[in-house]
Amino acid sequence: MKRKARQTHDTTHHILGDELGIITGTTAAKLPKIDSMKRTIRRERQVRDIAPVQPESLHDLAIPHEFTITAKEENFLLYDSGSELTRILIFRTQKNCNMLTT
Repeated sequence: MKRKARQTHDTTHHILGDELGIITGTTAAKLPKIDSMKRTIRRERQVRDIAPVQPESLHDLAIPHEFTITAKEENFLLYDSGSELTRILIFRTQKNCNMLTT
């Protein structure tokens, strides 16, 4: 459940429904209350959605891996020239690139 909260954009209700649908009755009896599980999902999302600290300069800019891919696990950062003052970053997905060529 925590992994799904971090890795998907499904609703809290949808995640709970999926996870509760695959467990047995004896396991369900040992689970915490629904409100507690919903709170756990929201907390996981808050951790996931925290943006990195804004850099002081281009030289300090470090792009975490999770900002180089899309929610569908596609590469988004195509090119990064490095930490020079004339740094070049190119962002695109393969799908969007294909749309430009058709």
